[in-house]
Amino acid sequence: MVGLVRCESYDREAVGEAVGRVLELLGGIHRFVKPGERVLIKPNLLSPAHPDRAITTHPSVVEAVIEQVKLAGGLPIIAESPGAGVRHDEANMRRIYEVTGMAEVAERTGAELRLDPEPAYAHLPNGKLIKGVQVIPTLKEVDCVINLPKLKTHAFMKYTGAVKNLFGVIHGVAKTALHVRFSDEPSFASMLLDIAGFVKPRLTIADGIVGLEGNGPGSG
Repeated sequence: MVGLVRCESYDREAVGEAVGRVLELLGGIHRFVKPGERVLIKPNLLSPAHPDRAITTHPSVVEAVIEQVKLAGGLPIIAESPGAGVRHDEANMRRIYEVTGMAEVAERTGAELRLDPEPAYAHLPNGKLIKGVQVIPTLKEVDCVINLPKLKTHAFMKYTGAVKNLFGVIHGVAKTALHVRFSDEPSFASMLLDIAGFVKPRLTIADGIVGLEGNGPGSG
């Protein structure tokens, strides 16, 4: 099921209304989140980039979804691992959360911010290309995932959306190893499907108010 709602700006009130409307089209937030569930909010936080650059999921979108999760009685947790080339340690994660606006969102909403400096190992029994991989440990501690991709073009995979955003659950340098191992488009795409099949996000809401076109995911 897919819902589409137009939103003209990143004004917090406008985005909150748009997110509410699109969830109504899908049956409401209570269809996806139950009271007491720990919910991983998974934005695209590729790098410490200001929201105006359209590289990362805008904080107003993340905040609107968090408020909906709280409305359903869920416990929102923001977690992510940055793109290849950006070290996943506490100092870098704090900087990424600060520059992308996530720290402010967490402070305003009460959502938990996870740093996840050390990886956890996940078995992918149904994976066709990969059977195990290092992931952010928060992924293994939550009841469900809400996926919040940023609409962007991508130099390698052509498009960054719902499936590609889930590559962000792979921890730190493990991303680089997967890029080396699956260096052509078909195998990399199949690997991404293995990850998506493992994560199984309950809900995806894409930030397409302003997209990025060019040599994405980090420039354009």
